Amino acid sequence: MTPSRPHPCHPAQRAAATKVTHSAPEPPFPPPQTHLQDSLPLTTTHFNAVNRQQLATLLAVPIYAWIGVIAVDSLRGRTYDPDALMDTTRTSRYWYTGGFHLPAVLGWTAAIVAGLLFTKASTSDTDVWFAGSLSDTWFGVNGLGWAISMAVGAVVYALFDRRTSTAAGTGNEPAFPTLQEAGQ
Repeated sequence: MTPSRPHPCHPAQRAAATKVTHSAPEPPFPPPQTHLQDSLPLTTTHFNAVNRQQLATLLAVPIYAWIGVIAVDSLRGRTYDPDALMDTTRTSRYWYTGGFHLPAVLGWTAAIVAGLLFTKASTSDTDVWFAGSLSDTWFGVNGLGWAISMAVGAVVYALFDRRTSTAAGTGNEPAFPTLQEAGQ
């Protein structure tokens, strides 16, 4: 005859089962980022590993390109009318061509392209998720794509913007006629 084992609800069995151990129980499923890491192209681990200087440069390129355009207007002594800037109708002082000042947009676009040529963003030497063709030059290695974009934006806008502060009076008048003035 074999000795009978106590029932699982027996106090002796319960005491053995509730013995405190110092290791945490294994979760029934893997952590979400481990499970999703293989299926998603960019996860939080990618962003944590990105060189922050490179990421900041990548984000700064379009911002500094626009600063270059605005700096030309400021250096020329132009001022902006805040109320007219909020007017989005065709009769607005700043309507220009379909709501865009083409020399400014051209300068901004050219500056973004030029700045991104010198920009590189990567998590490692082998995991490069953006690299401009000139990112290995001195400007690119030192993260100066933003400075290139500001300079190019200012130069292109200054060359293509035909308004001058003396010819345009206060500098607030558009150099190109609005659509209503052009008879359209």
